[in-house]
Amino acid sequence: MKVFDFTITEITSKDGYKGFFKAFIIIATLYLGSLMSVSTLALPIESDSHKYRYTVEHELKKEIKIETLECKFEMKSYKECKLAKYKNNISESSLDALIAFQDLLGLLIEVSI
Repeated sequence: MKVFDFTITEITSKDGYKGFFKAFIIIATLYLGSLMSVSTLALPIESDSHKYRYTVEHELKKEIKIETLECKFEMKSYKECKLAKYKNNISESSLDALIAFQDLLGLLIEVSI
């Protein structure tokens, strides 16, 4: 019981509140910083992916989604097709990693409030 009482006393003390506030500010800064860095990294990759997809669409003369894009070796735009799929996968992976990291930071923010 002494450990529990000590923990509650430390958390509710003035220094405890200051520590939680500092932790909140640091975690919120990390949250926003990660959002900015990943978005500046992922947006150009996503843009290139769509540029390559448009090249393939122009050759096939129809609109297609990147997810359903099938790259055939006989295509003139085979390289662009593969690059479109590859860059789309990189962009999705980057955003998935960002979401996972921000979920963790969100949990830490809730704990520090």
